[in-house]
Amino acid sequence: MKPVPDKLFDEGQRSDSSPARDTEPSFRFLNRRAGAFWDRVRDETDTWYADFPDDNRDLRNRFRKDEKDQHLAAWWELYMHRLFRRLGYKVEVHPDLSGARSKPDFLVSEESAGLYVESAAIFNSDDIENAAGRAWICECVNSAQNTDFMVDLDIEEVGIQQPRRRQIVAPLEEWLATLDWAAARADLRLTSRQPWARHSGDGGRKSATGCSATRQVPYNLIVAVPAAAESRSTPRRARQ
Repeated sequence: MKPVPDKLFDEGQRSDSSPARDTEPSFRFLNRRAGAFWDRVRDETDTWYADFPDDNRDLRNRFRKDEKDQHLAAWWELYMHRLFRRLGYKVEVHPDLSGARSKPDFLVSEESAGLYVESAAIFNSDDIENAAGRAWICECVNSAQNTDFMVDLDIEEVGIQQPRRRQIVAPLEEWLATLDWAAARADLRLTSRQPWARHSGDGGRKSATGCSATRQVPYNLIVAVPAAAESRSTPRRARQ
């Protein structure tokens, strides 16, 4: 008979130390990332799980899901269980509740007093509305080649069609190449203003003017922030 897994993460040596991609599910990143720091993260989380009654492996299965709402909700449930246990409470997982079909997450008790706890994970509209599309745009922006500028990305309107990578990367690289890093740094020190270009969410084109650049590019709002001199050679990542 196949043994029942008793850990959240796969065992074995890891060699992939590349950063997380925007479209990469959180669990897949945590499960494959090499490095002593990430080994500690996995070991600590598995320690929490070893103390969590999960006979049918429901929490483990949800924790390993690609879907963000499933993975994070399972993590939050595990965290809450660990928190109450470390505070010294007795914690019963999914206790029976008289007169109810569903079961709360926990019964937390101390001596003769207790309370039922439901560890709900709440997501805002940005986490739900076309999350895969948002992640794809961020990943494309991060693939643009320019080490002189950081990029802030503000998606003002969520579209229903996914743009091609070249529709995002090529105009962005062309626009960033027109910016003068030295002038932008000087302007930033004097006025705190930043060059920017506006992208339209439906794939059309709008014109926008910043303090040192005018450019027509597709997709919502992008702000180019000149990198500090000592980090100009470091690859940038978009901030949303």
